[in-house]
Amino acid sequence: ISVMRCFHYLPLPRASKAEKGPEQDIIGSSPHTDWGWLTVILQEPGVTALQLNWKGRWWDVEPRGNTLLVNVGDYVSLMTHGRFASPLHRVVIDPSRERHSFVFFYYPSFDAAIPSLPRVNT
Repeated sequence: ISVMRCFHYLPLPRASKAEKGPEQDIIGSSPHTDWGWLTVILQEPGVTALQLNWKGRWWDVEPRGNTLLVNVGDYVSLMTHGRFASPLHRVVIDPSRERHSFVFFYYPSFDAAIPSLPRVNT
């Protein structure tokens, strides 16, 4: 099962740091992990909005031209006992610029049996 979604995030010109406080961001997509198998993202160059949470801090994922970003989903994380983790991420809104992104979600079939791989000691 596959789904291609095209996202269009509108600018919010009336939102400002003063209205939200100095440490808050305007959220376009709240923090989440992707539950499927793989997620492939084409970000619009020049507009940084995707953020990844690592060790309790939000980090910008800078878009690069002609580059696809690939996230593993919760299925892969479960199958590999967390060796490949489904990353917690979110999208923030730029108050002055619109943003487009194209996201391909790949999900296993509804009736697929997802095997658990043997644990690997490293």
